[in-house]
Amino acid sequence: MEGIVREILTATREIRAAITLFRKRIRALGGNATRKEWVFPNGERDDLATYSIKTQHGDLLVGLPDKWTNRVPHLFCLARDGRALSPDVEVNIPTSLNRNVSGAYLREGKSIWLCTRGDFTAYRGKISRQVSFSHFDKWLVDVQDTDRVTQVIPVAALDSKTLDADLAEFVMSVIELKDTHKAGADDVAVGDAHWGEGDEFEGKKNKTTTADTVTFEYLHGPLCNGLQYALRSLLKGDRSFGVKRNRNVDSAVVHLNSDVARLIFEVKTSSDFSGQLYSAIGQLFHYRHKFGDPKTHLFLVLPRTHSEQAGRVSDFFSTLGIDVLLGEGRMFTDIGGRPLKAIIDARLRA
Repeated sequence: MEGIVREILTATREIRAAITLFRKRIRALGGNATRKEWVFPNGERDDLATYSIKTQHGDLLVGLPDKWTNRVPHLFCLARDGRALSPDVEVNIPTSLNRNVSGAYLREGKSIWLCTRGDFTAYRGKISRQVSFSHFDKWLVDVQDTDRVTQVIPVAALDSKTLDADLAEFVMSVIELKDTHKAGADDVAVGDAHWGEGDEFEGKKNKTTTADTVTFEYLHGPLCNGLQYALRSLLKGDRSFGVKRNRNVDSAVVHLNSDVARLIFEVKTSSDFSGQLYSAIGQLFHYRHKFGDPKTHLFLVLPRTHSEQAGRVSDFFSTLGIDVLLGEGRMFTDIGGRPLKAIIDARLRA
């Protein structure tokens, strides 16, 4: 069966319908809008209808203009005390095909997705698409862009049950990208030369055939980013271990002196006993052979939305010596609810 085609919306009527749907979902999440003044990096100010949505990262403010012409701003800001209301991310949507404008909507099956071509601005100007794509490498998907195939960063599906969390995770990831850019580390690497070796299990995770699979496949990037952040927070200041990833490994805790992976994590977004889970077994054992040693411990990571099915997955994977974790945003536990810190401490200090 052929996979569902992802395609950028280019017809003005379809784009306007997608914008209207986005606004409807934001109203459902944020309630009534209030008028707030937004301050932009160039010093300009604008009074916009603003929605406030509670998320795991704090209040997400979404600013939307009353009227628009050839492009429509989608403004996002995570509220922080003592900070003027200024966009952390501005996703502009052209009302017809315009690849010079970063934002876009795409269709995949029955779902409409907000996405970006990867152009972001920071205090020193524009961040290169190469740097952005390196930072968001686990998010990228191929799309049909009229007469060509290109890559975009999917932000969120408008029909997603976790739209608020997906938007907040995207904004947090852009904030981290900008902080890295501000610090002068424009080479957003995904690992050193050793971690970048080889081409096994690279490329797209799977071809999709159903709408459910499509939705959960897109969660791979945000879940990877959340796991990276959680692990780095736990190991901050640790001189023995660091957190790395590459084009193969979603995340690993690595001994800094030997560069050997002590813990390896593979993120999957389906809990069905089908291609994703079966490939995870081969991937994890191969990665341990390539990047670790016989003592390296292996983890399968699933979205918390799959908690009902995760028990039987855990029962099977535990017979192979693989632990199963559940994640949402940047919170991860095992099946029994034990927090990530306790799991990491137990495995690293054993």
